Amino acid sequence: GNNLLLDSSRFNELAGLNHVTAALPLTFSKWEKELYLQENERLLLLPSQMQAIATGSAKNIYFSPDEKKMLYTATAQVTIPDNLIPALPATNSQPQERSLQIGGIYIYDLKEDKNFRLDQETRPAELENQFSDQIKLVETIENSQTVIDTTPISSPSAFQKLQSQGSTATTIAAFKLQYTPLNLSGYQWFPTSTHLIINKPAGIEVVEYDGTNRATLYSGPRDDSFVYPWPDGSKLLISTNLGADESVPMNLYAITIK
Repeated sequence: GNNLLLDSSRFNELAGLNHVTAALPLTFSKWEKELYLQENERLLLLPSQMQAIATGSAKNIYFSPDEKKMLYTATAQVTIPDNLIPALPATNSQPQERSLQIGGIYIYDLKEDKNFRLDQETRPAELENQFSDQIKLVETIENSQTVIDTTPISSPSAFQKLQSQGSTATTIAAFKLQYTPLNLSGYQWFPTSTHLIINKPAGIEVVEYDGTNRATLYSGPRDDSFVYPWPDGSKLLISTNLGADESVPMNLYAITIK
């Protein structure tokens, strides 16, 4: 089959699309480089002590859209030092947890130097194994280094970590994982950067980044592998057949959020 390269900034006419099947490895390599540099720049926003924790004692790192908060899962019992940045006049008064527990899912607020616990990782072992080769690109690179790079890497071979030697579908799944932890923890950032969507078997919920004001948005039947917020946060896009017989195909529906 053919693979077409779309321009996400505009509508695409079929006649003008580029066929990139023959150049897929090179295209994927370029994307890997872009992702690496982007993640590296975000990590450099962290205080040095948090950089060390993020690259050595954490996994599943996802920055909020405004890059001022970081969602992550702890992989070691470490303590975040106090006062990594000068205290602000007014900050979030919710209790925080700076002593990390293995498997704990946390949010670190870069602006206020606050760390909040959201949940405990409950991903079954078979799912862990399924995604063992599809971890975040920044982890495959940074965990093998003692410091974060402050200059761009020139060799593409340094960050070709996402391409699968098997199917293109596996490679695409690995790239997808760079943008959302939907299939890892059930959490993903809402466009506001102050809320997260929680996708659980019982339904779709929303919670503030400090773990407060958790509320259910939708609890009906759906394909729980497909839940995405509208770019402006006004809607939630889901895939469902509204509880009809399995022979009825799934369709996309938008849930308006007020």
